[in-house]
Amino acid sequence: APEVKLAATRAAAKLGDASSVNILAATLKTDDETAQAAVESLRELQGSGVVEELTKCAGTGEPAVKAGMLRVLSEREEVAALPAMFKATEDQDGNVRAAAIKGLGLLAGQQDLPRMVDALIAQKDGGERNRLEQAIATAALRIPSADERSAAAIQGLAKADDAAKCNLLGALSRIGGGKALEAVKPFLANPNADVKKAAVRSLSEWADTAPMADVLNLAKTETQESHKIMALRGYIRMTDQDKGKPAKERVERFRQALELASRPEEKRAALSGLDDIGSIESLKVVEGYINDEKVKNEALSAYAKIADKIGNSRKEESRAALQKVIETAKDQGLINRAKESLEKIGK
Repeated sequence: APEVKLAATRAAAKLGDASSVNILAATLKTDDETAQAAVESLRELQGSGVVEELTKCAGTGEPAVKAGMLRVLSEREEVAALPAMFKATEDQDGNVRAAAIKGLGLLAGQQDLPRMVDALIAQKDGGERNRLEQAIATAALRIPSADERSAAAIQGLAKADDAAKCNLLGALSRIGGGKALEAVKPFLANPNADVKKAAVRSLSEWADTAPMADVLNLAKTETQESHKIMALRGYIRMTDQDKGKPAKERVERFRQALELASRPEEKRAALSGLDDIGSIESLKVVEGYINDEKVKNEALSAYAKIADKIGNSRKEESRAALQKVIETAKDQGLINRAKESLEKIGK
């Protein structure tokens, strides 16, 4: 009966041994409650020879079984299974390859990264390269030294074709570090359009705020609109993240971003960042956009939030700002919040 089979499958985690692996593996061919119970038991199964049997099953049998066993080995953090995972990246089945690549990301160490980079360089399928890019970054981020974690990807850039270069630039964006940043910058001048775009994206999506000056320069000088937008978004995101900087400095950065923005999307993002900074400087910058019809609602909302923050320290300016919101906003909720803020001033 199904109930009996399910109970036996669950019990295998505590009562089973290496001989139970093949029996549990066979249930992975289905997609039901018993298969899920088998996965849970395989995760917990202990004893002599268990890992060897799990690894053997990950290399033989039906694709569903191989993929399931690779996932189990990953979740068990069985580093001994890494050779089997590398082999499985060449399996004929896409689900098996995907499970193997994800496992490499979770288990690979520094010594495995060059081989993962070589696999990415050799891979001609874009989807597979994207998965390897993510796995390389995931594995690299476990290495304590920033320079060491980026070394394999940097070395790979020298021998990669243009398609693989794009993925390695993406991986370096997630990995970060000073050497990685210096390795990416020269690709901004690459003659291949895709590689240059990947370099712009890499800097714009960088793991921290290190390339802030570079992305600002790109936002100012790039002639291709899509590159300029990527860089400007990156600059706004980094400014928003860099909350340790003095308020005046952050306000000035957001002001620059607003001036560079040609689309309402980027203006809204900058206004959203400004509304978190309670200062007279941020109030004045936002004031310049409350009559811009494309971002009026966002500007008035930021205007009201800032005025509320500085209400008791700059009463006159705050009252005037909140009154302006009450008179011009169309959102009744915003009007009500502005009235509440106005009532609080001076109490």
